[in-house]
Amino acid sequence: MIGAVCFKVTNEYEVRIYMVGTYEQIDWTNPSPCVLGENYTCYALKNEEAGNAIQIVTGLNGQHMLRLFETKRYILRLVYEENLDIEVPRFQNENNKFLKLEKDKDYITFQFVNYLGYSRINFTHDNCGQQIVFEIAPEKMNYEEDYIVLTEAIAQVCSELLLEYSGLTSNLFEQSEEEHRTILEQFIFLRQFCYGNNLFSVFEAIKRNPDRVLSSDEIYKPIGCGIPSQKFYTHPFSYGKGWQKTKRADGTFSIVPQMISVTQKQDSIDTPANRFVKYALEKFDSVCLELMNSLDAAGGVKQAECLSEAKAIHNMLDEIFNDGFFDKIGKLDIMPQNNQVLQKREGYSQIFSAYSMIDLALRLNWSGHDDVYEGESKNVALLYEYWLFFELYKIIDSIDGCKKVYLKDDDFLTVSDGGITILLQEGKKSRQSFVIERLHTKINLYYNRTFSRKEFKTTLYEGSYSRPFRPDYTIAIFPDSYVKGCNNGENGAIQNGEVSYIHFDAKYRVTDLTSLVGKRTDEYEEIEFAEDKTDAVMNTYKRGDLLKMHTYNDAIRRTIGSYILYPGKGDSEDTRGVSYKLYDEILPGVGAFAIRPSIDEAGENELRNFITELLESKGALYSRLNRMKQYTEMVLREPSVSLLNTADYQIGKKDENVQKGIRCVLGYIRALKEDDYYYSLVENNLLFTGAEFLFYFYAIKDSYVYSHHPDIFKTKRFCFYKNSIMDTKKYILEQTICEIESNELISKKELVERLNMQGYKTNERNHHADFYYILKVKVIGNMCDLKEIGVDEISLQNGNDAYSPHSPKIFYMEDLS
Repeated sequence: MIGAVCFKVTNEYEVRIYMVGTYEQIDWTNPSPCVLGENYTCYALKNEEAGNAIQIVTGLNGQHMLRLFETKRYILRLVYEENLDIEVPRFQNENNKFLKLEKDKDYITFQFVNYLGYSRINFTHDNCGQQIVFEIAPEKMNYEEDYIVLTEAIAQVCSELLLEYSGLTSNLFEQSEEEHRTILEQFIFLRQFCYGNNLFSVFEAIKRNPDRVLSSDEIYKPIGCGIPSQKFYTHPFSYGKGWQKTKRADGTFSIVPQMISVTQKQDSIDTPANRFVKYALEKFDSVCLELMNSLDAAGGVKQAECLSEAKAIHNMLDEIFNDGFFDKIGKLDIMPQNNQVLQKREGYSQIFSAYSMIDLALRLNWSGHDDVYEGESKNVALLYEYWLFFELYKIIDSIDGCKKVYLKDDDFLTVSDGGITILLQEGKKSRQSFVIERLHTKINLYYNRTFSRKEFKTTLYEGSYSRPFRPDYTIAIFPDSYVKGCNNGENGAIQNGEVSYIHFDAKYRVTDLTSLVGKRTDEYEEIEFAEDKTDAVMNTYKRGDLLKMHTYNDAIRRTIGSYILYPGKGDSEDTRGVSYKLYDEILPGVGAFAIRPSIDEAGENELRNFITELLESKGALYSRLNRMKQYTEMVLREPSVSLLNTADYQIGKKDENVQKGIRCVLGYIRALKEDDYYYSLVENNLLFTGAEFLFYFYAIKDSYVYSHHPDIFKTKRFCFYKNSIMDTKKYILEQTICEIESNELISKKELVERLNMQGYKTNERNHHADFYYILKVKVIGNMCDLKEIGVDEISLQNGNDAYSPHSPKIFYMEDLS
């Protein structure tokens, strides 16, 4: 097991690469030669169980390559003579968001996050340039298997979309004038198809069982040297030559040909399928040659690995073309699109699929694809995110009776001239709509839809009441009774409160469920908190991923569940297709699904079953989540203007239900120290008739959403107490009577700014919640004397909690004058 790799820049200057925390586990006393070259030396680990964070692998071109892993932290240690003036090495990706660097005098700590592909470290000393080229491989996916399968799975979906929208009779293989612009992207597909000896094995499969045809040729032979063909008997003068007049024995004459047509049958491999294979391999070779020419012309070493691999594939194709198999195969004259041999037979189907993927680069316009492939690098997390959208798309589309609905605005693809444009790009909203008539349900599948606070403030039924949130995927479910219109009728369902949202986030960094939810032991809690700090620094959140799902549920209106989609462990059977449910309901609120292409279909089936069950239950009864709906309406509903202006809230009007007098909000204003809020109100003369001030109370603290009485935001009167109810067991009401003019949800920072403008000198350290509700109140009079109400009396009223001063109370008084 390799613990460290040493590279000699000069005789007096060398560098060592090893993983953080493994220095003491490396046997530095026994260096060994390294297959990377004469300038390299390897050091082994003392204990093989210590890990395997450094590997040396054989690349596509047959050359050895140093491999490191993403998310792992490595140290580049500089060892040199003291009198040398060394320039700090530079990484190729120093300005890239994927690379985290910490540079010291003789130590550089580096870490790649969500990055795959090649990188290099450049060294300059005494006007000489040296470099270490290495490969970053995924820690959570097998590079040679899972990552390639992931890429091919996306290409397969895109190919199916092309067939679906273009039709089987159209020619998908027309040459594009833009071909030269996509040569590198074509090569990326080709490189994965040709990885290792795959190309040779595919060709050998074709040779073992080639497509054959029994051909019949008409040749001319002297009469009597062969059996005349059937065509000679039907058209003798056309299939006979050298006709001569011959005298018979009886003195009559006859005309007899000297040469006749004879049918000769032979086995031939000159078939449309074999012609296509020859054509496709020539196409592969042209891609390699064009890339080689363009990279040679560009010069430099930036694309050296691509150039080397292109040459390797070109050499493999040359060796295949030298085989006599293609000697008697003609030129392709028509594209055999529906040929069953190409689609099903071993060897042929792989080449047909590979060619389709390469042609896809010409026919498919997908700007988001560029964010995944950046030259030699690949953003594997974003690639996984795109693949999951296609998985959700396929899952919903496969539900019995489901039909796609095509709109225009925000659709994730458009069709033009036999090609498609996929509008799937990170940070931009995309959508596909569906309808399931048997369930009377419409569905909108969103990618990167934003739920903003602005939406929350303008409607009772959508948006986020705190910060804006953008889940990776959102499924909106609503009845099909809403006519087709904006968002396929979703806006109408929103206004009537008949839409439900389910959110999914792709978490490529999560490896298994225990890393997501933690081990359920008391001893583990402190370890979990410590690891959470480390994960925050390394950008590998685990606990935070789960908390974010809770935040979606609490902050985004009409949300009924939020779930994590993660790759899972590659070698663990117990995580394949497993869903974690926080509690046992038909629609659990928080969960996680392990899903990636190489988990066969287990993960996809688990997710399909869950979504199908969700839609079945939602379609049968659009009141499945009355608890969530009631909670949303009770806590977060904003009052309408018409409601606030009704006579029910005017002085002297009795409440028809309670019949106890005027409904009033009772709040707590702190008055324990001279710098507390109450004394600021007194000093600034804000407790006299006509004055206005702010009353604030907790909304969200540390991801906990405070629940309050459902009538707080529908009430027009306000009074307060400042005594300690824990001591007196009574609310001692102050004489001030106020009218509530407005209510709002704001952040702690904004609260401090408004209180300072009001004259209260405070800062964020004095306030402990993250978000606050504020009531803007105006003093309208005073009560004749103080009133006292027992704590138990108010606490027994429906909707009030027991004692918390952070939660205002609702009470009723017959006379507040």
